Formats: sequence, C-alpha cells, structure tokens
Amino acid sequence: MDRFIKKIKLTNDVDANRNYNNLNLEINIKQSTSVSDTSLNLKVKRKYTDSYLCFGFTWNGDTDCPLLVCIVCGEKLSNEAMVPSKLKRHLTTKHPGESLKTRLYFERLLNSNKRAAYSMIKRVTISDKALEASFKVAELIAKNMSSHVIGEKLIGPACLVMVETMLGKESKDVISKVPLSNNTISRRINEMADDINDIVLEKIKNQKLFSLQIDESTDRTSKTQLLGFGRFVDNSNIVEQFLFCKELKSTTTGKDILDVVNNFFEKSGLSWNYCCGVCTDGAPSMTGKYKGFVTLAKIKNTAMIITHCFIHREALVAKTLGKKNAKSLK
Repeated sequence: MDRFIKKIKLTNDVDANRNYNNLNLEINIKQSTSVSDTSLNLKVKRKYTDSYLCFGFTWNGDTDCPLLVCIVCGEKLSNEAMVPSKLKRHLTTKHPGESLKTRLYFERLLNSNKRAAYSMIKRVTISDKALEASFKVAELIAKNMSSHVIGEKLIGPACLVMVETMLGKESKDVISKVPLSNNTISRRINEMADDINDIVLEKIKNQKLFSLQIDESTDRTSKTQLLGFGRFVDNSNIVEQFLFCKELKSTTTGKDILDVVNNFFEKSGLSWNYCCGVCTDGAPSMTGKYKGFVTLAKIKNTAMIITHCFIHREALVAKTLGKKNAKSLK
C-alpha cells in the first residue's frame, strides 16, 4: 500500500513539474511575441511636413519613407530623426548662425540650391542634337582618315570662333556642349562601325549566299593584317562590303588565315555552307596545293568556286611585259 501511494505521489509530482514547465513555456512565448510586436510598432515611418522647413530641413527619396536633408550643409538624416527636437538640435549645434533665421530665409536658400542643381544638370547633360552633331563630326573625321585629336584641337575651336563671331556668345555656349574629345571621337567611330557591321551581317544572313575576298597586307608598323570583304545580293543589286580586319600575330600560313576566318564566322553566325566563292591573290599561303587557305577552305565546302583577284593579275601582267609593252597596250 505504501509502495502504491509513493508511486502515485511520484507520478503526480512528475505531472505537476510537466505542467509547470509547459506554463513557463507559454508565458515565455507570449512575452517574446509581445516584445516583437512592440519592436515592430516602434519602427514607425514618419512623414515630412512643411513645418520642418523652419529648422532648415527638406526631404528626398521615397515618399513612403522620406529622408531628411539639411538645406545649409546637405547632411542627410534617417527617417527616425524626423522629430522637431532633433532637427532643432542639429540647427543650433552645427549652424548657430542660422538658428535665428525665419522660414522665408530657408525657402529662399532651398530655391537657390534647386536652381544651382538644375543649371549644373543642364550644363552636364548632352542634348540629342549635340549627340547627333558629335556623331556626324566623327563620321567626317573617319571618312577623311584624320587623327582623332583633330576634333578637340581644330574642329571644335574653329566652330566656337565662327559661331561667336557670327551669332554671339549665347550660340557659342550651345556649340561648346558638343563633345569632340579624342576618346569620344574614337568611341563614336567604333559604335558606328559596329552598327554597320551588324546591318551587313543581318543582310548576309537573310540572303544566305555570299562570296568572300581575302587579302593579307602589312601596315606601317610591320604588322600583318588580314582583310576580308563580302559580296552578296541586296535588292537585286550586287553589294560589296568590308567585313573584318584581323591581325595575324605569329605566322601567316594557310591554317592561320583559316583560323581567323573561322573565328569571325563563329562570332558572326555565318556558315561555310553558304559561302559560294572565295577570291584571293596568288600568294603561296593562299593558293598552296596542300596547306594553302583555299585548299583548306574547300574542305569546309567542296562546292565553293575559287577565283584569282583581277587586280593582282593586272599587276603580274605589267611586271611580265615591262613598262614599254604595258604602255603600248594602253
């Protein structure tokens, strides 16, 4: 009997402890949720009112959670600092000279800052007409194969002098907004070249069939450049366009030339299956029987027609006949 009573008492004590622990757990959960709710309620998004202008503050950013900006020094304060006491403390401690100023003073200062910012934006931003003029000048420089520096050293100053003399200082200020620096002209030319290249490639892809003319040449710095021209039909007209100019960095074998052309085809989305003809000069790297570019290209497309450039033929004939016989043929 005593053993039974002790067992019942033991179970009752265990149940009591378990209920006590559960009760403590519920109380802790309620306290934590109440603390989190109070913390969420404390983070209130404050709204800006015009009365804060008396303390020299305006706002910017999101309308739902605006940020304070001091009109005098431009310092930004958080949304939580949007309290009159904190704003007054900032004005009296950091700007004691303006602490006795009226609201009208801060309104005039705010309007002055807005006008200065607007004039700065207007001076820095480039209008559409100035951008168009910059592209047209870059096109003229590229067509005349002049140095890119000529834009800012000669064309720009000359235009300013002519416009100021003929139209006045206001027109000169407008013309001075046209960007003609060295880097700008170079960037404009590259952008126009990329755009033309994209248009040409799109037309070739639409027509599918095209022919290729390849020639290698050495520039003034003794670097070998590989030139590629494409010929295709556009609106019932045979059109010839420049495709690429790539440097041959190491050797100038037929395989090197084929690798350069292959890389261009892969990046441009062209296929050897639609290349109906290749025109080259008589160099061994081009027309070699085993390792020439033409021989390797024929592996890509066996139906390709190979021709010899007629300009090189004329040069070879003139060398063979000599000057006197060449003049007599003319």
